[in-house]
Order: sequence, then C-alpha cells, then structure tokens
Amino acid sequence: MCARALIALVCLWTRAADGSDTTVTPRSHYLTDAELDSVAQHAHALTKPVVGAISSQLEDSLGEAESQTQHDRRHARALEALRRITALENGSKKDQYHFNVRRIVDAFGRHRTDGVVPPKPAPVNPSTVEMPPRAGPDTGSSEVQIAILTAKIRNLAAALSVNRGYKDIHNKRNLRLMLHKRQKLLRYMERKEKGSGRWTNMIEKLGLTPAMWKGQIELR
Repeated sequence: MCARALIALVCLWTRAADGSDTTVTPRSHYLTDAELDSVAQHAHALTKPVVGAISSQLEDSLGEAESQTQHDRRHARALEALRRITALENGSKKDQYHFNVRRIVDAFGRHRTDGVVPPKPAPVNPSTVEMPPRAGPDTGSSEVQIAILTAKIRNLAAALSVNRGYKDIHNKRNLRLMLHKRQKLLRYMERKEKGSGRWTNMIEKLGLTPAMWKGQIELR
C-alpha cells in the first residue's frame, strides 16, 4: 500500500448501471473521467471552425472538410495531453496520498461497511440510549485510522529500504512511532470488536498478522 502500490489499480474497476464492467483512471485534483470528457466536448464545440456566410456560398467543401479534419486532430492531441497531465500515475506524491486516503475512507468507513459486514454480537444488557444517525463519510473510526497508518508505514518503509535509507535516523524514528501508534489502535479495536465483521474485514483487507499488535516491535 505504498504510494505506487496503493494505486496499484491505475485503472479502477467499477460496475456500470447496466451491469457491465468499466475502467476508471484515477486522476489528480479530484477530477473524474466524466468531468474531463464533458469539458472536452464543450471545448470541441467552442473551437469548432465557423463557416462564414460568403464562404458557404462559394461551395468550397474541400477546404471546409480539411479545416474540420485539422480541428479534430488538434482536439485529439490536446485531449490526450490533458489525460496524461491529470493521470494520477504522473501526479505528485501529495496527490497520490490524498487519493489513497479517499480510497481508504471509502473502503473502510462505517458509512460503507455498516450495511455490509456482520455486526458484533449484541450485549446481554443492551444500552437504551439511541445513537444519533451518522452524518457524512466516516473519517475517524479505528479501522480508517489503522488503514491510513498502514499506508504511511508501508510507504516510509519502502523509502527507507533504498538509497542508503538505513542511515536516515529521523525517519526510522518516525516509522517506529507510527508502528507503535498502530499497535495501540489495533489492541483497542481487538478489545472492542474482536470476532465482529469490522475486525475480520480490516485484518483481511490490510493483510495484518497478530505479530503487528502483540508482543514487542523492533526495528533494525
């Protein structure tokens, strides 16, 4: 789940309304393929060559066809340039990180998982206090925080494994702090949610093992 690996899907598979599978290219600046195509169609219509009243009477159909062909060629070249510029794989690390956080919130947030994963067994004496309904996406639950920390840990670990990173004492300390912070969150969630669908779903998707929250963490 490093900056490139978490984007491992340079093309995300989505399900269309008719049930067919389509690909969506992740883009920087919160852009979507639909927005890019809409703007491109509008720009193509605005820059279309205009045939004047006199020119239309001269029956110069060959010149009009050539002008339209050149316009279409320039538009296709400009659209391809826009697609490459906004493609996330060509973006900055900051854009990739924000995209990854959005994916994590969408995958692990309780606004998505509450109706999908099985809940934990009900207590013997349930609380009679009615919980308020959730408003907006879930960005603060334990599984979301653990998933974001896991992405940061794997990204930093990958950076420390190359280019003499073993000498980077400052970032090795940062890595150790993040590992211990994730360990605390995992222990808390295990105590509160062990055996529930939320816990199982998080462990399976992130590929975590008991060694990551049990025992002592050592970095060498």
